[in-house]
Amino acid sequence: MQTTGPMSVNHGSGHIMAIVKRRPRKVYRAIHQAADAQVSSVYRPTLAWVTALPLNRAGVTDALVVGDTERAVAAATDWRVQGERLAGKIRPALLRAFQGGGKASWKETHQTAPGWRFAKQGLSGRFDIINPRVAMWAERNAAELVTRVSMSSRNGLRELIARAAREGVDLRRNPELIIRLLDDNGALGLDGVRLNAVWNYRRDQEKRGIAPATIEQRVANLVGRYQQERAHTIARHETMLAANAGQEEAWDQASDKGLIAPGTTREWLTAPDERVCPICRPMSGKTAPRGQTFDTPAGKVLWPPAHVNCRCTLVLVEPDL
Repeated sequence: MQTTGPMSVNHGSGHIMAIVKRRPRKVYRAIHQAADAQVSSVYRPTLAWVTALPLNRAGVTDALVVGDTERAVAAATDWRVQGERLAGKIRPALLRAFQGGGKASWKETHQTAPGWRFAKQGLSGRFDIINPRVAMWAERNAAELVTRVSMSSRNGLRELIARAAREGVDLRRNPELIIRLLDDNGALGLDGVRLNAVWNYRRDQEKRGIAPATIEQRVANLVGRYQQERAHTIARHETMLAANAGQEEAWDQASDKGLIAPGTTREWLTAPDERVCPICRPMSGKTAPRGQTFDTPAGKVLWPPAHVNCRCTLVLVEPDL
């Protein structure tokens, strides 16, 4: 990978167009540090949300006894209101992650040419968190976060009901099997993989003839562990998403001020170890123009993360002059 020193070129407009110096691993670490700094601030309210998500027992029961899966999923809780409650709780921390990613990327861009040249041109050397685009991102991200988090739980419940039917469980007559898992055991806030794992565990314990009280205690312990995992997964994903979004905003602001040369692109940067997943491995080194999406095996994204637990970031690549 090429690494170049500070360069600048006058494009005739009187503005200095800085060619971005490629220090990819430093950028990678800076984005992760911006996200890591806010993980605990997102984790705590998210765990409280996951563990206290209220279940509409009557609504789910009424839907299950008539065999209406979609109605049961929709009635389980007020997904929109609950999602907005979570988004409001973690919004300040996500803004800090966004700002951290933006400041780190702005610093990298700003340091590509001597500071006196920027001052001479009257260009600011500070990432602007008050920029209207920041507020637009915060509002848009909050809405998307509600969908991301609630959809995972909704899909998990839908899959669980379908699985129970495939296994011959008559939920019309025994809706309490689902109700008990979601409410008494507090599993409503889990995603599909963890919710199904809890169902598997309970069924296995019952088949083994374990005493009901022991099963309840063991299931409660398992759900508690999965709730913590779920909250940490959300916290890690959302902070990385925010830090990478802040990086994009920094580049937009730098471009507005004439600090990035026309034709500069973005390169996908994977984690520097052997744990890179099959989704991200083929993305290493792929480039896309600013403002355009990357085609990943998981779908199109404007910037990382491409999936839950993704550790990727981006770096700017200067044009050939």
